[in-house]
Amino acid sequence: MNYNMSKRFYIFLSIICGVVSSIAIFLYWNKISPAAEAQIFTDTILSVKEIQGATTSVRLPLENSIPSSTLSLLAVGDIMLDRSVMLKTQSAGDYNHPFLLIDPLFQQYDLHVANLEGPITDNKSIANGTGGARFTFTFSPKFVDPLKSRFQFLSLANNHEENFGQKGIAQTRKFLDDARVHFFGDPNNKQGFISVTSSYHGITLGFIGYHQLVETGFENILAEIKKLDPEVDVLIAMPHWGIEYVTSTASYLQKKEGHEMIDAGVDIIVGAHPHVIEPIEIYKDKVIFYSLGNFVFDQYFSEETQTGLAIGMKMNKVNGTLQIEYNLIPLSISGQSQVSVANPQKTERTLKFLSETSKVSKEQKEKILQGSFH
Repeated sequence: MNYNMSKRFYIFLSIICGVVSSIAIFLYWNKISPAAEAQIFTDTILSVKEIQGATTSVRLPLENSIPSSTLSLLAVGDIMLDRSVMLKTQSAGDYNHPFLLIDPLFQQYDLHVANLEGPITDNKSIANGTGGARFTFTFSPKFVDPLKSRFQFLSLANNHEENFGQKGIAQTRKFLDDARVHFFGDPNNKQGFISVTSSYHGITLGFIGYHQLVETGFENILAEIKKLDPEVDVLIAMPHWGIEYVTSTASYLQKKEGHEMIDAGVDIIVGAHPHVIEPIEIYKDKVIFYSLGNFVFDQYFSEETQTGLAIGMKMNKVNGTLQIEYNLIPLSISGQSQVSVANPQKTERTLKFLSETSKVSKEQKEKILQGSFH
């Protein structure tokens, strides 16, 4: 080995030692996972080898070399699968019938969540659309597979979940549990059933269900929020609240309790029950969708009850910071109880209504008109 070769060798060896030492210190202080650790070492060695090819750049492990995490979630409103919805589904001969037209939208999102407005039981329907007990619902177990193939999360915190008593609630939970569909919320806000958490793509989600109409148990909701807040990246509350068919404003109690939930740690509120879309509010930089209206229902008597809203959330987590982009997607519910993305005219009318009535900044109103905001 001549002198020049020897000199280059020791310079090269010194660079490797320095880089590896820097990596070791970085990994120790930042607690990088074994998989990321291996990748960083591999990438660095490849860069160091480039020195022999006359390049002088060495790619050191920096914070922004940690991969970002992305996740998309679609939230929709009330699902009712009895009464005329069941009759039209049976007539179609396919229990996927209510969802077939909305499937292309669902395919654009990783996860989906809704409010299930009634129990799944083996009881015979008594709300059959022909004058029976029209407000006492039971959903056929034949709907379980269609729900399973479209929803990962369902809220059970509503005023129809207890239509067939505690036995009906127990059957619902078992059907969903066996289908591996996450459920959350209790019609009486009982502890133990309020929330669920799950992680996807490096992002941990928490869901809280709250039934306001029973006028009890709100303290349990706030306690659950405070408990989950430090454990998740994003905490979503789905309250069943408000006054039916009121579109122009949320009620005083909706606003009061919505603010209290955000003060306790909730990041996003997605409301249901009024059967119509209600305005949006941004409170302390957190978004409240007071009501998304119906998703699958048989309220054919008005344009408002046959219009729903889907909220698409595109989440991006970089270096522990989560950013969310919201897409507003107006929906249309047909006389056959099939839900679909609204046509351009209905979409424009719905977004204009939201822009005009929502409690947001002037800039956010403009963005709502375009159908998305941060």
